[in-house]
Amino acid sequence: MERIASLACIGAIVLLAGCSSPRAQGAGVPAVIDPVTDASRAELQGAVSEALGNVPVTLSDSALTSSSLLVIEHSPPRDLRQPHLAGREMQAPVRFRLLLEAGECWLVRLPQGSPRLLEGVSCVPEAVGG
Repeated sequence: MERIASLACIGAIVLLAGCSSPRAQGAGVPAVIDPVTDASRAELQGAVSEALGNVPVTLSDSALTSSSLLVIEHSPPRDLRQPHLAGREMQAPVRFRLLLEAGECWLVRLPQGSPRLLEGVSCVPEAVGG
C-alpha cells in the first residue's frame, strides 16, 4: 500500500511539473507574419540561422507571409573540392512551422524542435482553405 501511495505521489509531481511548463510544445495555431517589416525579416532569419547551428541562410522576403510552413533546402557545394554527386541534394529539407499562441509568434522546427519566440514579430492565424 505504501508503494502505491509513493507512485501516486510521484505521478502527481510529474503532472504538476508538466502543467507549470512555460509553454506547451506544439500548442498554438498555424500563423503567418503580418505585417512584414525589416525587423520581422531580420528576427526570422536570425531564428532560422540559430536553429540550423548558426549557418548563414537566405530567406525570401515573402517567407511565412502566405503559409505557416517554411522549408529550408540545403545549399549544394559551390566548388570542386566537394563535388555534388548526380546533381541532386540528398539531404532532406528542414521544416519550420510558425505558431500563434497568446498573442506571440513562435517558430518551431519540425517534427519536434523546441519553440523559439520571435521577439517583436506580429502574426495572425493562417487562412484556411485559401
